[in-house]
Amino acid sequence: MPAIASVAGSFGYGRQVASVSSAIPTNGLLIELDASNSASYGGSGTIWTDIRSGYNGTLTNGPTYTATAPKYFNFDGVDDYVNIADTAAIRPSIGGTVTGIIWAYITSYTAGDGLISKQFGVGGGYDGFSLVLNTTNRLQLNMNGGGVNGNYVSASTNVFALNTWTMFSCVVQFGGGTANPSKAYVNATEVISAANAETSIPNNTAPLRLVSGIQEGSPYPACRVGSFYYYNRNLTAAEINTIYTTTRTRFGV
Repeated sequence: MPAIASVAGSFGYGRQVASVSSAIPTNGLLIELDASNSASYGGSGTIWTDIRSGYNGTLTNGPTYTATAPKYFNFDGVDDYVNIADTAAIRPSIGGTVTGIIWAYITSYTAGDGLISKQFGVGGGYDGFSLVLNTTNRLQLNMNGGGVNGNYVSASTNVFALNTWTMFSCVVQFGGGTANPSKAYVNATEVISAANAETSIPNNTAPLRLVSGIQEGSPYPACRVGSFYYYNRNLTAAEINTIYTTTRTRFGV
């Protein structure tokens, strides 16, 4: 694993980024939340600070912090989640791409509980996307817009394991079609590839949430979360593998 070192001259939203691996791709990196970095979380309070662009997360309904390695937040599976307010820079769009990556340790869930969500419930027409957990430890990528209701499920069961630190990723390309499919990964393994043909997203302004599925009801798994990255571009399989191999040692994987 490459050494973790501070990077001189790297700044996020008016402050120097305290510690970041030079091996993690930074091109297009909009949000970086890291429970082990004191610049991102000092140990108390409800704000999980984004050390990239100032798109901070609000710890909602009382997730608790564990300060011993690997340092993470605990979510109770009832109503805990992280809320990142909507802004134009983080919205999905037709022809654009976003990539979300989260390190999580799933303790228990029901189908539909989620990991990453920027998808309204019924009041917003279900527009947006979410990466959720399905039965038999499968993964599902939801993408909904004006014409396509895409619910893409991993072909294989047991693509992840409970009570194990795992890196989950989604590459979301509305309207990408077969040339630019949307994907989901578990660690560095692709488990979903889907050609989405959407032509519009009437309502793309849902907040970005962690430990949440479609934003209605109680779509919250019981889990731990250590870090989150959000990009405004398509990360390749090689780049996702780089992030995985760079960060896995922290989580004992």
